Amino acid sequence: MNLNKRQEMLLKLKEKPLIKQRTEEWYKLRENRLTASDLYDAINNPHSLVKKKLKNVSYNSFAIPALKWGCMFEPIAINIYSHINNTKVNEFGLIVNDNIDNFGASPDGITDEGIMIEIKCPYKREIKDTVIPDKYYYQMQGQMAVCELDICDYVECKFITLKDENEYINCCDENHKHGIIAEFKNRTYIYSTFNQDFSKNIEEMNKHNDCILIYWKLELINTQRITFDEQKWNNKIIKSIQKYCNIYEYEKKNKPKTLFIEDSD
Repeated sequence: MNLNKRQEMLLKLKEKPLIKQRTEEWYKLRENRLTASDLYDAINNPHSLVKKKLKNVSYNSFAIPALKWGCMFEPIAINIYSHINNTKVNEFGLIVNDNIDNFGASPDGITDEGIMIEIKCPYKREIKDTVIPDKYYYQMQGQMAVCELDICDYVECKFITLKDENEYINCCDENHKHGIIAEFKNRTYIYSTFNQDFSKNIEEMNKHNDCILIYWKLELINTQRITFDEQKWNNKIIKSIQKYCNIYEYEKKNKPKTLFIEDSD
């Protein structure tokens, strides 16, 4: 697939209704649909995944440190990726493909060049170059299949938080991406500009009231590019999706509706 074809596909995706991630509508659409984030489990242990989904489990991502960490830092990671690669990342919600029944994907973004990105900001897991956990590899294969794209950048970022303003001033320099997050009681965030002088960040963020200021710096960013494996998709993954869906539909007849839960990395 060349650049022109990727950009043509991007335009088609932009024409789809935008259903933002982690909204009520987004969760509703995921209820009876396998999504790319669960593809690895659907392939390797479909019965266990069906049981988990049919328990109708939901929880607040703010109550789980790893989920809160990932949600909080994902927008920063996207901005850093955009800055490094001199590109714009377009936002998408849940995307479905009419040619793939009962399956959908919520990519973290797609660049203007038609490159999909998948962001991970591990809370504790060590980032290792050339290593992509199988769960995320299959997630990206599913996302590329749904969006009909052939390239995805797997981007991992290691962020650290600093205890206060003084440590932020002492630890941050021009060699590190850094910034401040204002966290409000209504579970929203405001972000400083990551590539400006720390003194300007402090001045900018101290204007906000009734919030907690979180000082951060980027320790590491690692990007690995993967391509769509059409042979594996056609010979293995599609069959596994259908098998999972058959199990799910059979079990659902006597079970309550399910609410999908988010990835905990």
